[in-house]
Amino acid sequence: MNLASGTRILRVCGCVLAAVVAALCAVALATNDVHAAPTKVVALTFDDGPDPANTPNILRILGRQGVKATFFVLGQEAEEYPDLVREEFRRGHVVANHGYTHGDLTTLTEDGVRRELWDTNAAITAAGVPRPTLFRPPYGRTDATVEGVADSLGMTQTQWAVLAGDKKSPPPSPTELCDRVVASVSPGAIVLMHDGGSINTDDALGCIIRRLKARGYAFGLPYPSERYSSLNRSYVEVR
Repeated sequence: MNLASGTRILRVCGCVLAAVVAALCAVALATNDVHAAPTKVVALTFDDGPDPANTPNILRILGRQGVKATFFVLGQEAEEYPDLVREEFRRGHVVANHGYTHGDLTTLTEDGVRRELWDTNAAITAAGVPRPTLFRPPYGRTDATVEGVADSLGMTQTQWAVLAGDKKSPPPSPTELCDRVVASVSPGAIVLMHDGGSINTDDALGCIIRRLKARGYAFGLPYPSERYSSLNRSYVEVR
Protein backbone atom coordinates (compact mmCIF):
# COMPACT_ATOMS: atom_id res chain seq x y z
CA MET A 1 0.00 0.00 0.00
CA ASN A 2 1.40 3.40 -0.98
CA LEU A 3 1.18 6.58 1.08
CA ALA A 4 -1.68 8.06 -0.99
CA SER A 5 -3.82 4.95 -0.56
CA GLY A 6 -3.19 4.91 3.18
CA THR A 7 -4.17 8.57 3.47
CA ARG A 8 -7.43 7.97 1.59
CA ILE A 9 -8.28 5.04 3.90
CA LEU A 10 -7.64 7.16 6.99
CA ARG A 11 -9.87 9.89 5.59
CA VAL A 12 -12.68 7.41 4.88
CA CYS A 13 -12.37 5.90 8.36
CA GLY A 14 -12.43 9.35 9.88
CA CYS A 15 -15.61 10.25 8.01
CA VAL A 16 -17.26 7.00 9.04
CA LEU A 17 -16.27 7.55 12.67
CA ALA A 18 -17.66 11.09 12.61
CA ALA A 19 -20.93 9.84 11.14
CA VAL A 20 -21.19 7.13 13.80
CA VAL A 21 -20.57 9.65 16.60
CA ALA A 22 -23.17 12.02 15.15
CA ALA A 23 -25.72 9.22 14.92
CA LEU A 24 -25.06 8.15 18.51
CA CYS A 25 -25.48 11.74 19.70
CA ALA A 26 -28.78 12.02 17.83
CA VAL A 27 -30.02 8.83 19.46
CA ALA A 28 -28.98 10.08 22.89
CA LEU A 29 -30.76 13.38 22.37
CA ALA A 30 -33.89 11.62 21.15
CA THR A 31 -33.80 9.30 24.16
CA ASN A 32 -33.47 12.26 26.51
CA ASP A 33 -36.43 13.93 24.83
CA VAL A 34 -38.56 10.81 25.27
CA HIS A 35 -37.79 10.60 28.98
CA ALA A 36 -37.96 14.33 29.67
CA ALA A 37 -40.66 15.39 32.09
CA PRO A 38 -43.83 16.53 30.32
CA THR A 39 -44.39 20.27 30.41
CA LYS A 40 -48.16 19.89 30.82
CA VAL A 41 -49.01 17.82 33.88
CA VAL A 42 -52.19 17.75 35.95
CA ALA A 43 -53.00 15.88 39.16
CA LEU A 44 -56.42 14.32 39.76
CA THR A 45 -57.48 14.04 43.40
CA PHE A 46 -60.59 12.59 45.03
CA ASP A 47 -62.03 13.47 48.45
CA ASP A 48 -64.43 11.97 51.01
CA GLY A 49 -64.03 8.28 50.23
CA PRO A 50 -63.63 5.46 50.09
CA ASP A 51 -67.20 4.76 49.03
CA PRO A 52 -68.38 1.28 47.98
CA ALA A 53 -70.70 2.73 45.32
CA ASN A 54 -68.27 5.16 43.69
CA THR A 55 -64.67 4.27 44.43
CA PRO A 56 -64.56 0.94 42.55
CA ASN A 57 -65.94 2.60 39.40
CA ILE A 58 -63.39 5.40 39.62
CA LEU A 59 -60.57 2.91 40.15
CA ARG A 60 -61.66 0.95 37.08
CA ILE A 61 -61.74 4.05 34.88
CA LEU A 62 -58.34 5.21 36.12
CA GLY A 63 -56.96 1.74 35.47
CA ARG A 64 -58.31 1.59 31.92
CA GLN A 65 -56.85 5.01 31.17
CA GLY A 66 -53.49 4.28 32.82
CA VAL A 67 -53.83 7.26 35.18
CA LYS A 68 -52.67 7.48 38.80
CA ALA A 69 -54.50 9.72 41.27
CA THR A 70 -54.51 10.77 44.92
CA PHE A 71 -57.33 9.78 47.28
CA PHE A 72 -57.83 12.01 50.32
CA VAL A 73 -59.74 9.58 52.51
CA LEU A 74 -61.85 10.16 55.59
CA GLY A 75 -60.75 8.20 58.64
CA GLN A 76 -64.24 6.93 59.44
CA GLU A 77 -64.67 5.66 55.88
CA ALA A 78 -61.21 4.08 55.87
CA GLU A 79 -62.14 2.20 59.03
CA GLU A 80 -65.38 0.97 57.50
CA TYR A 81 -63.94 0.05 54.09
CA PRO A 82 -60.28 -0.89 54.60
CA ASP A 83 -60.35 -3.19 51.56
CA LEU A 84 -60.99 -0.17 49.31
CA VAL A 85 -58.12 1.74 50.90
CA ARG A 86 -55.83 -1.22 50.24
CA GLU A 87 -57.10 -1.47 46.67
CA GLU A 88 -56.34 2.21 46.03
CA PHE A 89 -52.77 1.68 47.17
CA ARG A 90 -52.40 -1.68 45.41
CA ARG A 91 -53.26 -0.03 42.10
CA GLY A 92 -50.48 2.52 42.54
CA HIS A 93 -52.52 5.49 43.74
CA VAL A 94 -51.62 7.73 46.66
CA VAL A 95 -53.69 7.50 49.84
CA ALA A 96 -53.76 10.76 51.81
CA ASN A 97 -55.44 12.22 54.91
CA HIS A 98 -58.71 14.21 54.79
CA GLY A 99 -59.56 14.19 58.49
CA TYR A 100 -61.65 11.68 60.37
CA THR A 101 -65.19 13.12 60.36
CA HIS A 102 -65.02 15.84 57.65
CA GLY A 103 -65.59 18.52 60.27
CA ASP A 104 -64.27 22.08 60.02
CA LEU A 105 -60.90 21.73 61.73
CA THR A 106 -60.59 25.46 62.35
CA THR A 107 -63.36 25.17 64.97
CA LEU A 108 -61.37 22.64 67.04
CA THR A 109 -58.66 22.96 69.65
CA GLU A 110 -55.16 21.87 68.80
CA ASP A 111 -55.79 18.55 70.55
CA GLY A 112 -59.02 18.13 68.59
CA VAL A 113 -57.22 18.70 65.29
CA ARG A 114 -54.53 16.25 66.29
CA ARG A 115 -57.10 13.55 67.08
CA GLU A 116 -58.80 14.04 63.70
CA LEU A 117 -55.57 13.66 61.80
CA TRP A 118 -53.96 11.04 64.02
CA ASP A 119 -57.04 8.79 63.98
CA THR A 120 -57.22 9.02 60.19
CA ASN A 121 -53.58 8.04 59.84
CA ALA A 122 -54.23 5.15 62.23
CA ALA A 123 -57.15 3.92 60.10
CA ILE A 124 -55.06 4.14 56.93
CA THR A 125 -52.07 2.28 58.36
CA ALA A 126 -54.38 -0.32 59.92
CA ALA A 127 -55.56 -1.07 56.38
CA GLY A 128 -51.96 -1.92 55.47
CA VAL A 129 -51.18 1.33 53.64
CA PRO A 130 -48.18 3.59 54.39
CA ARG A 131 -48.72 6.61 56.62
CA PRO A 132 -49.77 9.61 54.50
CA THR A 133 -47.43 12.45 53.66
CA LEU A 134 -50.24 14.66 52.32
CA PHE A 135 -53.23 16.16 54.10
CA ARG A 136 -56.21 18.14 52.82
CA PRO A 137 -58.40 20.03 55.31
CA PRO A 138 -62.15 19.47 54.82
CA TYR A 139 -63.73 22.34 52.85
CA GLY A 140 -60.19 23.68 52.41
CA ARG A 141 -60.60 25.52 55.72
CA THR A 142 -57.35 25.90 57.57
CA ASP A 143 -55.34 28.10 59.88
CA ALA A 144 -51.93 28.14 61.52
CA THR A 145 -52.99 25.57 64.12
CA VAL A 146 -54.30 23.10 61.54
CA GLU A 147 -51.28 23.47 59.31
CA GLY A 148 -48.92 23.22 62.27
CA VAL A 149 -50.48 20.00 63.55
CA ALA A 150 -50.34 18.47 60.08
CA ASP A 151 -46.69 19.45 59.78
CA SER A 152 -45.91 17.94 63.20
CA LEU A 153 -47.36 14.65 61.94
CA GLY A 154 -45.16 14.73 58.85
CA MET A 155 -47.86 15.80 56.39
CA THR A 156 -47.92 18.63 53.88
CA GLN A 157 -51.20 20.54 53.58
CA THR A 158 -52.51 20.22 50.03
CA GLN A 159 -55.17 22.48 48.54
CA TRP A 160 -56.07 22.68 44.84
CA ALA A 161 -56.35 24.85 41.73
CA VAL A 162 -59.52 23.45 40.14
CA LEU A 163 -62.68 22.66 42.10
CA ALA A 164 -64.80 20.41 39.92
CA GLY A 165 -68.06 21.20 41.69
CA ASP A 166 -69.23 17.61 41.44
CA LYS A 167 -71.01 17.83 44.81
CA LYS A 168 -73.02 20.94 44.01
CA SER A 169 -76.78 20.83 44.43
CA PRO A 170 -78.26 20.20 41.97
CA PRO A 171 -75.28 18.21 40.67
CA PRO A 172 -73.94 19.11 37.23
CA SER A 173 -74.49 16.64 34.43
CA PRO A 174 -71.48 14.54 33.40
CA THR A 175 -71.07 16.69 30.28
CA GLU A 176 -71.17 19.92 32.30
CA LEU A 177 -68.70 18.51 34.78
CA CYS A 178 -66.31 17.41 32.04
CA ASP A 179 -66.54 20.78 30.28
CA ARG A 180 -65.92 22.68 33.53
CA VAL A 181 -62.84 20.72 34.56
CA VAL A 182 -61.21 20.68 31.11
CA ALA A 183 -61.79 24.41 30.65
CA SER A 184 -60.30 25.23 34.07
CA VAL A 185 -57.13 23.13 33.97
CA SER A 186 -53.70 24.66 33.49
CA PRO A 187 -50.24 23.04 33.66
CA GLY A 188 -49.36 21.97 37.18
CA ALA A 189 -52.93 22.17 38.47
CA ILE A 190 -54.40 19.94 41.15
CA VAL A 191 -58.03 19.05 40.43
CA LEU A 192 -60.37 18.33 43.34
CA MET A 193 -63.15 15.85 42.67
CA HIS A 194 -64.97 13.41 44.94
CA ASP A 195 -65.44 9.68 45.24
CA GLY A 196 -67.52 9.90 48.41
CA GLY A 197 -71.18 10.89 48.62
CA SER A 198 -73.90 11.29 46.03
CA ILE A 199 -72.01 12.23 42.87
CA ASN A 200 -71.73 11.52 39.15
CA THR A 201 -67.96 11.97 38.99
CA ASP A 202 -67.40 8.49 37.62
CA ASP A 203 -69.70 9.24 34.67
CA ALA A 204 -67.59 12.30 33.77
CA LEU A 205 -64.12 10.98 34.58
CA GLY A 206 -63.44 9.15 31.32
CA CYS A 207 -64.40 12.25 29.34
CA ILE A 208 -62.14 14.44 31.47
CA ILE A 209 -59.13 12.18 31.02
CA ARG A 210 -59.61 11.68 27.28
CA ARG A 211 -60.04 15.38 26.55
CA LEU A 212 -57.05 16.39 28.67
CA LYS A 213 -54.91 13.76 26.94
CA ALA A 214 -56.06 15.16 23.60
CA ARG A 215 -54.81 18.57 24.75
CA GLY A 216 -51.37 17.14 25.48
CA TYR A 217 -51.66 16.70 29.23
CA ALA A 218 -49.99 13.96 31.22
CA PHE A 219 -51.20 12.91 34.66
CA GLY A 220 -48.97 13.19 37.69
CA LEU A 221 -49.19 13.23 41.46
CA PRO A 222 -48.68 15.96 44.07
CA TYR A 223 -45.51 15.73 46.15
CA PRO A 224 -44.31 17.84 49.10
CA SER A 225 -42.04 20.67 48.02
CA GLU A 226 -40.01 23.42 49.67
CA ARG A 227 -41.38 25.84 47.08
CA TYR A 228 -44.84 27.35 47.44
CA SER A 229 -47.27 26.80 44.58
CA SER A 230 -49.49 29.86 44.25
CA LEU A 231 -51.55 27.92 41.71
CA ASN A 232 -52.42 25.21 44.23
CA ARG A 233 -51.96 27.35 47.37
CA SER A 234 -49.71 24.67 48.87
CA TYR A 235 -46.10 23.65 49.32
CA VAL A 236 -46.43 20.93 46.72
CA GLU A 237 -45.35 20.18 43.17
CA VAL A 238 -47.05 18.05 40.55
CA ARG A 239 -44.87 15.55 38.74
